[in-house]
Amino acid sequence: LKFQGGSLQRASLLRLVGPALLRCAQRSGFFGQHSGRGRGQMAVPSTSETLHLEAQSLRWWRQRAVSRRKFIEAALLTIRMDLLDRQQMLLDYDRQGSTSQAEIFLEEMRQEAAQAMLAGADPLLALHLLLEVPSKQLRCMLNEFGLSGKGCIEKQDLVERLGWRSDRLFEDSDEEVNFGRQAAMPARAAEAETTWKLPNYATTSAAASAAAAPSQTAGRSAASLSSSGPEGTAKTPAGKTTVLFWGIIDLKYDACRPIGERLKILETGDGTKSKFSHDGAYIERAFRERFKLKSGAGSQKYSVVSTDKRLTHDLMVDAGFDHLVPKQVCLPRRWSPDFPRHIARALALNGSSADSDGGDDSDAVDTDDVAVLKLCNRARGAGVLMVKSSDLSKVLRQILEPPKNLDVLLSEGAWRMSTVDASLLSFDVTEEHWRHWWGNEAPSFVAEQLCTSMTVRHEGKAFDGTMRVSFVLRQRHMGDAQPSAGFFEPGDLEVEWLGGYWKLPCADRTAVGTLRERYVSAASASGTLPVAGGLLQEVYTELGDSMQHLFGGPMPAHEWLLQKYADQPEFAAFLIARLGMSSTKDLARAAVELKAARSALTRATEGDTRRCVSSFFARCDGILVLKSAGGRSANQETWRAASEHFARAARIMPRNANALFWKGFAELNAGSLEDAVTFMNQALLLDPDLKGAYINLGVAYLRQRKYERTVQISNFGLHRFPKTPQCHYHLGVAAYQQAVLLFEDVADEGRDPLLMEIAVDVAATNLQLARDSGEAPAFLPSKTGRVESPWLDEDRRMFDEATALVGTPSPAPLAVHLPPVVGWIFMHWRI
Repeated sequence: LKFQGGSLQRASLLRLVGPALLRCAQRSGFFGQHSGRGRGQMAVPSTSETLHLEAQSLRWWRQRAVSRRKFIEAALLTIRMDLLDRQQMLLDYDRQGSTSQAEIFLEEMRQEAAQAMLAGADPLLALHLLLEVPSKQLRCMLNEFGLSGKGCIEKQDLVERLGWRSDRLFEDSDEEVNFGRQAAMPARAAEAETTWKLPNYATTSAAASAAAAPSQTAGRSAASLSSSGPEGTAKTPAGKTTVLFWGIIDLKYDACRPIGERLKILETGDGTKSKFSHDGAYIERAFRERFKLKSGAGSQKYSVVSTDKRLTHDLMVDAGFDHLVPKQVCLPRRWSPDFPRHIARALALNGSSADSDGGDDSDAVDTDDVAVLKLCNRARGAGVLMVKSSDLSKVLRQILEPPKNLDVLLSEGAWRMSTVDASLLSFDVTEEHWRHWWGNEAPSFVAEQLCTSMTVRHEGKAFDGTMRVSFVLRQRHMGDAQPSAGFFEPGDLEVEWLGGYWKLPCADRTAVGTLRERYVSAASASGTLPVAGGLLQEVYTELGDSMQHLFGGPMPAHEWLLQKYADQPEFAAFLIARLGMSSTKDLARAAVELKAARSALTRATEGDTRRCVSSFFARCDGILVLKSAGGRSANQETWRAASEHFARAARIMPRNANALFWKGFAELNAGSLEDAVTFMNQALLLDPDLKGAYINLGVAYLRQRKYERTVQISNFGLHRFPKTPQCHYHLGVAAYQQAVLLFEDVADEGRDPLLMEIAVDVAATNLQLARDSGEAPAFLPSKTGRVESPWLDEDRRMFDEATALVGTPSPAPLAVHLPPVVGWIFMHWRI
């Protein structure tokens, strides 16, 4: 054990982890890989400064290894970090000429390792041994320590003794490390250390909110980097940091599970289209104050990957992060009697039979016997069904084989909604999700294992919450320069975590109800809870650099998609078209991609799934016509031309909710109000989560002077999408016009003063909410030159009159005639 060159590390490692493990590490060039030296070479630090610098680099590599579930690598790096500390002491002894002290120290190291194995005092080493070393090798190592005569410790004994202490793997988390790859080499190790601060909130209300929620503030403290950003980060003139993507991750997290099995990503999403309720409101506020989005290289990939569950799963698996996603199987969206058995086998469900009927939803349900059925391209929990293995056959047939008289039901329902009331939108929860499946245009669906979280308590009840964390992706040390390849490699990106919070389901764990009520979050109905900063830090560590690998790199090539999904060419064609259509500027490229997608679809056999994709292609044709003419500014002739494409999409797949909506939207802009109302009502009957239909139906009803229908559909929209300024605007205008009609059309003795007061108050409140919304300034005619609603002179007069009459007994509102272009139109491409 003489200290000479690299012999100390070699000898000490021999004593700590055994001959077999050392030989594997040397053969694989492990130490050369993690120190910048040649393959198989041992590191020989010569100075205290070099030791310190290499320790920083090793710390980053270890955290990266843990985040990617490479525990043997993490254990070796941990041991090596410890050896560097001990080598520093031996280096001091050598300088002092204290040879005897060095020998004593080395002997103490050997005894300490032996005692650690017996007493369980070294969970880092034990974790490595438990997860990666076979029992036979473990016994050999114990023999190497000279412990064979004292009895052999089996793995299970160590599990029971050390399992609860495995979280000490992160015990040095007070020295936070940026997970960017710039820390990989020792020369850049200093850059890896960052200062964690609270974001500098500018508003008093934000500061008050932070003061009122100390636990939430703690979460932000662990989640938010210095607002100054790293060196080289692009800044806007207003001092905001330019970022490429604002994203969210919905996940299940259980800190009681072993490291590497605690976190499962349910879905990713676009932060600009996501809600941040209650305890998550600070995230959106922090983003608005500190960051500015800039579209550029990679934007198409961000938008498509973040909205497709199957593509997200497959890219994560291919990047080596399969431990972060649930087990998943993908199938074409058509009924087959083999599907239940296939799903049960792929997800290893525990049910005795996948074809039996019945089954209750009591709290005794085995979560290992439940499959979660999801549509690939939907968010907000739309279409998510939790099904026991015994019910798979019945449920799959229900959602994959729509009623044969569905077209009749849609026609009758649309007529009733436009002439009687919109109460048909009050579906049973299960039926609503069936309708999402019937009206969806994606050709495939996924079945996943049911993942659960640690128990979170609220008002004395135990909930299985879903954690939402938010992040931004930005360029690393590139300023505003765009990559020459047209995309950012994972190493060109860095992630900044903005915080997180728990979203609670409708019912607690012990409630008697459906599985969905107990496991699917419903923050708007059940509320949220803050996440402790320490727990957030564990989540960030587990996620590591997964988001850089998910969103970095080139867009999936056509060849890769066709090879990856050779068994489902419809899905490959669907993705090719979506990736092409996600471009907001390069319409020529979008047309080329759409042509390539049509070519790919020829590989698919005739059937329902092929018709789904063909219908989607026809809808894309109509959208390209509109985009080429300026989108919102397109004239009526262009809208009529686009309407033909949307009509063709609806003919190919009569239950395509998106095609029906766009057909109705085109008719609205072409001036055919009755047809617009019919088609958009049919779209809502198939997809009650279609925000654009609620808004644009309000426009159509206003132009038809059907104020009662406007009020009703706007209220339905606000119930599902709170704080939607367009719905507030339509509700305010309709209420004011109702107040005027009540005053003019009824004789003095027949008026209801209370009803008129309510109408005036509703008009003033909602017009002000719309005017004060964040979207309102973009639609001011004085700034944009627009000649349609909102915020014309008529809007100002209605608002001023309603505000003046609030609280007045028997108000007498002045008549304000609405322009032909009244209504706040909402255009959402929904690709």
